[in-house]
Amino acid sequence: NDLSKMYIHNFYSTEKGSRNICVEYYGYKTYFEYKIIEDPNGKCGDNLKWVFDDDSGILTISGYGNMYSYSSRNPAPWSAYKSFFKSVNIEDGVESISTNAFLLCDSVTELSLPISISRIDMYAFKDSTINTIYYSGTAEDWSKISGDKNQFREMVLYFNGELHKHSYVNDEITREPSCRTPGILCHYCECGDCSSESVPTLPHTPGEWETDNSGRTIKKCTVCKRLLEIKEEEP
Repeated sequence: NDLSKMYIHNFYSTEKGSRNICVEYYGYKTYFEYKIIEDPNGKCGDNLKWVFDDDSGILTISGYGNMYSYSSRNPAPWSAYKSFFKSVNIEDGVESISTNAFLLCDSVTELSLPISISRIDMYAFKDSTINTIYYSGTAEDWSKISGDKNQFREMVLYFNGELHKHSYVNDEITREPSCRTPGILCHYCECGDCSSESVPTLPHTPGEWETDNSGRTIKKCTVCKRLLEIKEEEP
C-alpha cells in the first residue's frame, strides 16, 4: 500500500541481454528476470525474415528457403516474445522448420503452414501449446513432409481449410515377428500418420536332438538357438 517503501535495484535499460531485477518492499526482496531486446523482427534464414506484431499477437515468417538451426543455447530470435504469441503464420516459400524453433512457446495455439514446407525437424514445437494446424496443401502433400510429424498427433489438423480426420486404411508390417521378438503392424492414414500394434511372436522351431559340451542330450530352436528341451537319461 505504501509505495514509498518499494525500491527497484539493478535495472539498466540501455544494456541488451538478460539480467535480474531486485524489488524490495519493507526489507523483503524478490528477484525477476528481465530482458532488453531488439525490435521484434529480423532474419531467421539466409532468405527468411520474421516479424512479431504485438497488437495482433501474430508471428509471421516469410521469404524462401530453410530456417536457421536453433538450440537451447542458441534460441530462435523470437524466443523473447514466446509468451505473447497467439498464432504463428509461416508464409509460402519457407521450406523447413528447425529443431527448437518454437521451444516452450506457452501461449500460441494456432500454426499456419504452407505447402512449400518439406521438412519439420524433431522437437521443433517441443513443449509448446500449439493445438491447431492449418495446412494449405492436401493430406497427400502432408504425407510427403519429412522429419518428425508425430509431434502433431494430438493436434487438430486442417488441410485446405477442411478438418482432417484420420482414416487408417492401409496396413503394413514394418517388422516381421520372430520367435524372439514380436512384430509391428502399422495402420496408415492417407496423411502419413501411423497407428501401430504388436504382432505376437512366432512359435519356436525345434531342431534335432544333439549333445552339448557337458554331455547332455538337448534340443534347440533352429532359429534363435534357445534351449527347448533336455532329454532325461535312463536310470
